[in-house]
Amino acid sequence: MANSIQDFADLVRVTARLQDVLVHLDPRSEEVADCTRILDRVVGRLEALPVVSPTDDPVALALSGPHFPARARALVPERTVAKSGTDWEKGTTIFRPHFGGRGAVHGGALALFFDDVLGGLANETGSRMSRTAYLHVEFKRTVPVDRVLEYGARVDRVEGRKLFLECELRLEGDVLTTASGLWVQLRDSVATAPAR
Repeated sequence: MANSIQDFADLVRVTARLQDVLVHLDPRSEEVADCTRILDRVVGRLEALPVVSPTDDPVALALSGPHFPARARALVPERTVAKSGTDWEKGTTIFRPHFGGRGAVHGGALALFFDDVLGGLANETGSRMSRTAYLHVEFKRTVPVDRVLEYGARVDRVEGRKLFLECELRLEGDVLTTASGLWVQLRDSVATAPAR
């Protein structure tokens, strides 16, 4: 199982590289049609492989922490946790080229990053699974692509089943963008209900 999980992680990294290449590729290249045929065959092979249900997904269930790069299948920017406590986390991230939009990181990618970081922290802090109720993002400065950025996230306060969290993204000490939001711990009956 361990080797197959690592193989899967490598596959996800390759798909991230593919997305990066597609951002800058000249569509007039003569190789595009041939590469398309090759990729179509590869995707066909992948489509024929066994699948798992969302409730039995070994990546989502057993390896959902930020230390496992394939957990979100290249959808969410990778991050490295440097330090963490029961209600806070600090680390670094890099937004690869496919997260870019006109020379900067796309705002939707930033919201996705914050939701992933804060949602993970909410679920580590609370005794039950939490879901995002709202997320507020403030764009203060342009966020560059392919630069090492620092982030810091923390639980601001807890009110019953409600967890209020905050996060900021920095480059060389300058705050680029911030986020705050509310996560609500699910009731037991909702948390254990099968996925639809």
